[in-house]
Amino acid sequence: MITFQKIFSDDAEAFTWIARWDNDPNTSALSRPNFTDEPLPKVTVHTLQQQAEKSQDKKKLYLIKENGCPIGYVSIEADFFMLLSHPQAAWISICIGEIAARGKGIGKIALDFIESEAVMQGFRSIELGVFAYNLPAQALYRRCGYQQFAEVPEFVWYQGRRHADLRFYKQLTR
Repeated sequence: MITFQKIFSDDAEAFTWIARWDNDPNTSALSRPNFTDEPLPKVTVHTLQQQAEKSQDKKKLYLIKENGCPIGYVSIEADFFMLLSHPQAAWISICIGEIAARGKGIGKIALDFIESEAVMQGFRSIELGVFAYNLPAQALYRRCGYQQFAEVPEFVWYQGRRHADLRFYKQLTR
C-alpha cells in the first residue's frame, strides 16, 4: 500500500531519507539540476530542514511510503522562481528515491496524489520540469495529460554534456 506523510521541518528522520536520495548520484541525476561539470554538492539533513523552515508557507513536502517504508518524496510549491507558464501554477516534483520502487506505477500514484493536493490548495494548473534524458518521467507525464510547452536548452550537466529541461503543463479540473 502506498501512503503519503506530510513532512514538517523538525522531522529529522524524513530529511535523513531525502538527504540519502539527494546525495545518491543515481537519484540526484533525475531530481537535482547540476549546472556545472563538477559533482553536485552534498546536502545535509540540517540544510534540508533549514530550507523547509524558510519555505514552509510556499512549499509542502510529503514522504512516499510503500507498506510503511519510505521510498521517495513529492513536493508542491507556490510562486516557484523558475515558472515559465502562468504565475499562479503549482510547481511539483516527484522523486522515487528507492531504485527498486521505480517502474511499479508508484510515480502515477504520486502524481495523482499531488494533483489532488494542488486542487485542494486552490491551484488551477501545474508546471514541472523534466531533464531531457529522463524518458520514463516524460512518458508518465504525457500519459497523464501533461503537455510540453517549453524547452530550456543546455539547462543541466549530465554524463559529460549539457541537456535541456523540458517544461510540462496541465490545467487541473476541480
